[in-house]
Amino acid sequence: MPATRDRRGSSGGRSRSPKRRKTEKLIVTVSNLTRKVNEDHLREIFGHFGKVKQVNVPIDKTAGLPLGYAHVEFGSEADAEKAIAHANRGQIDGHHIKVEFQGERQI
Repeated sequence: MPATRDRRGSSGGRSRSPKRRKTEKLIVTVSNLTRKVNEDHLREIFGHFGKVKQVNVPIDKTAGLPLGYAHVEFGSEADAEKAIAHANRGQIDGHHIKVEFQGERQI
């Protein structure tokens, strides 16, 4: 019987690539948003903490309305940390929001 090769790599298990871990520290998740909040609002608000590279507001395909959370990508980890430190538990459109690194999101 021929030997089979282990395709999981040298670590023997799953691991996240360094590039993905680095990207996760640039992206924050903003939750508990109202349906009125859009990408432009978030760019303006989070632009105070540093360079915003991209904003993604997922939309419910059935209703055509935002799902109540967004992902904001910053130009540097320091900017993302500043946004978390200053905006977490703040208010946008009357709702208290939660801001955290994307990879650390807890329900």
